[in-house]
Amino acid sequence: MADIQLNTRIPGPRSVARQERRAQAVTSVLGQANAVAIASAQGALVTDVEGNTLIDLAGGIGKLHATQHSGVIPDMVARAKSLGAGRPISAVTGRAEIMDAPHPGGVGRKVLATREDGRYVVVQARPEDAPALEAVQRACFPDLSGSELATARHFLSQQQHFPEGQLAVFDTQTGELVGSSSDFQMNVDFSHYAHPFMEETGDNLFTTHDPRGEWLYGADIGIHPRVRGQGLAKLLYGTRHDLVRRLNLRGHVAGAMPKGYGAVADHLSIEQYVGEVIREERADPVLTVQLKRGYGVWGIIPNYLEDESVRNYGVFIIWRNRDYRA
Repeated sequence: MADIQLNTRIPGPRSVARQERRAQAVTSVLGQANAVAIASAQGALVTDVEGNTLIDLAGGIGKLHATQHSGVIPDMVARAKSLGAGRPISAVTGRAEIMDAPHPGGVGRKVLATREDGRYVVVQARPEDAPALEAVQRACFPDLSGSELATARHFLSQQQHFPEGQLAVFDTQTGELVGSSSDFQMNVDFSHYAHPFMEETGDNLFTTHDPRGEWLYGADIGIHPRVRGQGLAKLLYGTRHDLVRRLNLRGHVAGAMPKGYGAVADHLSIEQYVGEVIREERADPVLTVQLKRGYGVWGIIPNYLEDESVRNYGVFIIWRNRDYRA
């Protein structure tokens, strides 16, 4: 058995640093018996992170878990205890590199899609994401009318009406929200499809969501300009299609924004422009991507939204769910 040994004051500087870190992450409601950070234990003796050897007078610090008797160092440990009046409380602890790995807000979220290298993930958006969602919206659509731009208030309403359809893309290295898409369910009259964006989406609040609707309507998709060209839109479209299949919907429709049309609108009609994009004679920053994802063009929507870069046009597109079961 080792002798009692003191190398520093109690608690030492490393223990103090860990206590400061704990104070930032753990509620003060959860108390702690002492301020010493224990590194190892043997019998009734404990050794802290400074190398001080002390007697375990708390009756339990030395050997709390069976793994400590076998020499196993677990990556994560789930703890539970019944407090006064039988009230249970539990916690998960683990090595710092594992517990710090999830992006901010990522713990407890189901990852719906991941880029091959693991850097970017798609998750369901949460209320706390609303300010970041608005920031991405403003970066993606600088020419869109302020009355049609989605703000934090709109994103919160969308999540309330149809949470499953609100997606966010996170950069796992920086914790930054860098993209999003917004969808709701509806029924589609394909003979009368040319409705303005704000009418279709209930003023961007998704009050038009119909839980019995047979189609998923894509109201919005945006990838921050700084991270475009890295396959993030592909991740979002794939996740949307997964949702269509899971809900057994007929497919996905949207009003696409032909972002390249404004530059040629003086000498090309919108019908000519879209025809050239379909025939792959011209590439459009938005519509070309959607056609490559399996969408087809159904028609043109005049006065779809107020955006000079598209001359206020929308292109009604459709993706059919081949796995749909009537």
